[in-house]
Amino acid sequence: MSPSELCAKPPNTTLCPYTLQEGAADSKKRSNDDASDSQYWRYDVSKRQKNGSDGEKLCFKFVCSGSCPRGESCHFQHNAEAREQCRRGVCLDLIIKGKCEKGPECSYKHEFQDLSVQRKPRSENANRSKECWFCLSSPSVESHLIVSVGESFYCALPKGSLVDDHILIIPIEHLPNTLALSPEGESELSRYQNGLRNCYKSQGNDAVFFELVSKRVSHANLQVVPVPSSRARLLPNIFSLAAEKLGFKLVTKKSASYSSSQKETRVLDDASDTSP
Repeated sequence: MSPSELCAKPPNTTLCPYTLQEGAADSKKRSNDDASDSQYWRYDVSKRQKNGSDGEKLCFKFVCSGSCPRGESCHFQHNAEAREQCRRGVCLDLIIKGKCEKGPECSYKHEFQDLSVQRKPRSENANRSKECWFCLSSPSVESHLIVSVGESFYCALPKGSLVDDHILIIPIEHLPNTLALSPEGESELSRYQNGLRNCYKSQGNDAVFFELVSKRVSHANLQVVPVPSSRARLLPNIFSLAAEKLGFKLVTKKSASYSSSQKETRVLDDASDTSP
């Protein structure tokens, strides 16, 4: 058969039931944009967006850092007042959702600030999300070191490992420590810890978790290092001896406020510290 005969339609040909309808392409494109926008909210610690159209929702990236890589193409609102409230220490959940579920346990302000009052000179904690090494929204974050991202926490390799397979468990939210977590955050932290324990156990090691809780630490990072199982039981004595050589004593602090994922962790403090 000739090419023209092969291309000719038979006389009894019917219309294709899958003919592309007008506007279907635009609908599909919009669907893809919506999916992209939903993914863009991946690091919103509120876990859910506010009701309303896209134009009424606040852009989490802009509120945290003051800039958005999408620019004018972003479907969310770049509200300068919301950004300024964030800079003045107002709780992000309060700004984004209108409420904070942590209540008194939240370390940020739960009242909107009077923007007509001149802001005090910039402090060391200004623009914390933008300058913080551990905030995923920060341009300074070392994204190539991230190995796993969950809902409330992510795992990353440290810039300078103490030993091989040294891991950091870091909250996505800008929290000063991991001692007071939401039930969801506590559950996810436990899953990360158990996963690392099993990983180290397969290599003949025990997992050791430690964290520095200090006013100088603005974003928590839980350190995880493997120690040979045969030597793990010696660690408490080794820590105590090392502290004595440095002139202070380590004590175990008892508190009912620690989450269940922290119950088997010895909380160590400098007993000689008398500062307020």
